[in-house]
Amino acid sequence: MKTILQDFLDVLDSEDAKPLSESNQGGQHFYLMRICISGYFDSDAFEDDLEHAVTKSADMLLHHGLLLKERGIQTDCFYVVGKKENGSFALKVEMDDNLERMKLLEKLEDALFKKFPLNEFYSEGFEAVNMMFQAEETDDEDLWSYEFNRIAEESEADLSIIGWHSQHGDFAIQQWADGEYDEGVESHPDAEEYYIGLESGENLKHENLKQSDFDLASYTTESL
Repeated sequence: MKTILQDFLDVLDSEDAKPLSESNQGGQHFYLMRICISGYFDSDAFEDDLEHAVTKSADMLLHHGLLLKERGIQTDCFYVVGKKENGSFALKVEMDDNLERMKLLEKLEDALFKKFPLNEFYSEGFEAVNMMFQAEETDDEDLWSYEFNRIAEESEADLSIIGWHSQHGDFAIQQWADGEYDEGVESHPDAEEYYIGLESGENLKHENLKQSDFDLASYTTESL
């Protein structure tokens, strides 16, 4: 399983975003999740099997968005994120209780069909789709050790999550494979130098992610 999230998006209204100076002090933070969809469609080139790529991606994205909602981690929306040469993009998906799951899934599929041919929302090299969501540390301080782990256990895909870790006071990464711990800060606490922080010397870790990649004010977005 490869290391972490690569493709993002431009995102959202400034009132939803917090300056980094505030976001690292407590409260809610934005996290990036890579959802691997390798093996769910036949072709090595997703353009050759676009229908399966889109329908499976939409299903997996919504499935994980609803898992976040069911656990009370993110209750109102999530963002499908991607990146092109001219910038990053985000598609805001609101999880309206009044909208049936199948209706919401159809809307998401329609949106992805328009975007996938442009390779905006699909990491072809990783055969993965990426989402951004907002979360807050729990009273028991077990967001990473318990809540994220439960999401992975209920997932049908290999996952990577990267974002703010309150117990370390820095950004961190954890990966899961088949619902079990893989590489990461929780599963390898004795190797923090690999999984804590975004910078290592003059180099950026985790596919060149920067702090601004976790600030929604840095993104451009559209709503589903």
